[in-house]
Amino acid sequence: MKRGKVLIVDDDEDIQEFLSTLLDIEGYNPLLAFNGNMGLDIALVEKPNLIILDVSLPGLNGFETCKRMRSHDILALVPIYILSANSDEKTRRLAFEAGADRFIEKPFENEDLLDMMAKDMKKKGNNSPPPGQG
Repeated sequence: MKRGKVLIVDDDEDIQEFLSTLLDIEGYNPLLAFNGNMGLDIALVEKPNLIILDVSLPGLNGFETCKRMRSHDILALVPIYILSANSDEKTRRLAFEAGADRFIEKPFENEDLLDMMAKDMKKKGNNSPPPGQG
C-alpha cells in the first residue's frame, strides 16, 4: 500500500526524476507538474498528502503557487515544502509568508527530507499506513 500522494512541482526534469524515484522507492505515489498552473490544477484534482514546490517556476513562481494552493479549502492543511538553492533570509521569509510549512535548501539530505515528510504527514493526519502495515 502506498504511503500517500506527493506532488512535485519543478521545471527541472532531473530534480523531478530524482525526487520521483526516491519517493517511489520509499512507498509514496509521486505526482509531477512542470509549472505552477499545472501544479495547482493537479493538486485540486488529486488532493495530494504533501506538496513539494520549487521557487523558480515558469509562469507562477513557487511563492504565488503556494498562496493560490492555500486559498483552496481542500489544500489548506496539506503540508507544502518550498525548495530553493537560494537560502537567503528574504527567500525564506517569502516562502513562509506564502503559506509554506517548510523551506528546504538545495542540495538537501534525502533522509532529512524523508523524515520531515513522515512527521508532517502524520501530524496533519493525512498519512496512509507505512508499507507493509496496510
